[in-house]
Amino acid sequence: GAPELVREVVQSVIGVPIDYYIMTDIAGLKNIVELVGGVGIEVEKDMHYTDRRGGLYINLKKGYRHLNGDQALGYVRFRHDALGDITRMERQQKFLRALARQIVAPSNWSRLNQIVNEVYSKGYVQTDMNGRDMLELARLARDVPQEKVETATAPGAPQNINGASYFIINEEEL
Repeated sequence: GAPELVREVVQSVIGVPIDYYIMTDIAGLKNIVELVGGVGIEVEKDMHYTDRRGGLYINLKKGYRHLNGDQALGYVRFRHDALGDITRMERQQKFLRALARQIVAPSNWSRLNQIVNEVYSKGYVQTDMNGRDMLELARLARDVPQEKVETATAPGAPQNINGASYFIINEEEL
């Protein structure tokens, strides 16, 4: 069902209408990171992993790093943590906040129109928003203090079902 089914399911789970979606893939995320000049983030631990068959090479050192596109992909895809996918989801949320900060950073204000146009026109994202709405959203985000932005992971637990990894929401706790 792609984005429309995801929207429908998430709306039913959290009880909040979702007006728009923005979706990217690995190549799109890498290109966006490169377009905005990389992303600064605190890497919480050394991350090393090689998957030659999958073309994934992660080699990140603990500490504050300014990640390029390939490094950013490694950071968000790393999954060797004690809590597995739960920690990876938290890391991905942390990264998306850092990416949003970079997109609307003062150093990118004069390029904001160009950035949004390129992200939209080159297909780095799929969305049901038009370019003008994306630009207006980016301009609004510029004025939102970071401490006012909240993310959360629904209560639940990872589970393997028929060889695939899922995150099963605990609907009672939710």
